[in-house]
Amino acid sequence: MSASTPTPAMRRRAAQREAAARQLREDLLHHLWTKFPIHCVTLGEAQARVCVEHVVTRGKVHGLTSLASLRGYADLMLFMGAGFDDDPQLAWAGAELRRSKSIPALLSLAAGELSKIAGAQGEHYRRALMWVRSKPFDELCASYGRDGDRGLRAWLRAVWEQKYDTLGEHGITRLLTDAQARSSAHFRAGAHGLLTNEWLMVYSGLMLLLGSAFAADPFHPWAAPALAEAAEHPHNSASSLHAAALRELERFLTLDRIRRRV
Repeated sequence: MSASTPTPAMRRRAAQREAAARQLREDLLHHLWTKFPIHCVTLGEAQARVCVEHVVTRGKVHGLTSLASLRGYADLMLFMGAGFDDDPQLAWAGAELRRSKSIPALLSLAAGELSKIAGAQGEHYRRALMWVRSKPFDELCASYGRDGDRGLRAWLRAVWEQKYDTLGEHGITRLLTDAQARSSAHFRAGAHGLLTNEWLMVYSGLMLLLGSAFAADPFHPWAAPALAEAAEHPHNSASSLHAAALRELERFLTLDRIRRRV
């Protein structure tokens, strides 16, 4: 037998590793369905598995390989966005994870930080979603989308005052700069001039609510096709993205109402 030919013992160990990896993913999927059933129904089974793979792959970057640590890591992704550990809005989260490599420590820190901005029971975040849902697009544009930087800041404060105040003016400046840079990636060369205040209003609002990297977040799979559609019709891009976001929000809220009645 050559040195490159696996021995029976090597094959058994490889099979055991593969079985353990499959079981880890099944256990993590079960966790998501148990703890976040509405999210998983909205995602569907196939996309929920994509999210599991993302959690596992991303977790390895931080040395998170146990089921317990990955469960906590997945929870944090649902609470703060799948890219929370690199999100400038949540610099404290990435710093703590890189420092301690401890999900329990980060969960403890996050509980305090999130209660300030989202509320002890998530009431501030839910209010933000309901407020956005209640305002027609044309009304938002008239109130916030046509007054330059000042209008965008007023918009972000109106959406989620607690998070705005936590980020501070410097953090909001960085968010708006980041929104413009990230937006440019969605438009073909020559269409960057169509990054209007109305577009930046919608895009920065989604960043504030869903996380800076919402466009690539597997827990928000609607975003990538919505952004692609907006890029195909740049003159209506802002209203198109706003409509797609509201459709997804309505879908989630409908399922949530059904769950509460059961």
